[in-house]
Amino acid sequence: EAQSAEIIGEIETYQADAFDMIDILHAQYLGPQSDVDSVKQEFILWNAVRAETIRLLREGNIAEAQFRTQPGGAGQLQALAVLSALGKIDAFALNKGDELFANSQSLNAQLKQQLWILVAAILLLSLVIYTLLLRNIRRPLGDLTRATQAFQSGDLDARSAYALKNEFGLLSDSYNQLA
Repeated sequence: EAQSAEIIGEIETYQADAFDMIDILHAQYLGPQSDVDSVKQEFILWNAVRAETIRLLREGNIAEAQFRTQPGGAGQLQALAVLSALGKIDAFALNKGDELFANSQSLNAQLKQQLWILVAAILLLSLVIYTLLLRNIRRPLGDLTRATQAFQSGDLDARSAYALKNEFGLLSDSYNQLA
């Protein structure tokens, strides 16, 4: 009798845990809530069948209680109904997971493409800036070098024609004054 009471206590604990899990499923399930309601209803019916089987056992009607737990019995049929309702949720969750995975793969591919475009644009912009800076540094230095070489070769009227108001312009003006 103590062993039976212990087993029944464990069953009731598992039952409470199952209802807690159903409540969590109800709160987080992305599919129709009627799916979760169906599982809960089937589980309630299964608990009623289990309670009746336990009542029959306590009354000493062991043969009938045993029949209810055998294949084709009320307990097994109701357990299959619970599993069927859970299977519907499982199938939906699997399909939703596959859909979310496919969407994330598509988004990942788009983000990679955008990243490569951004990197290419940054590299191109860097190349343009590098080219402009190099040209804007070499041109005044080239002009100043030509004027210096012409002056060194004996053309005392050689002057730098660079006239912008920047450091190279100041250098050009200083050279022209020196010449």
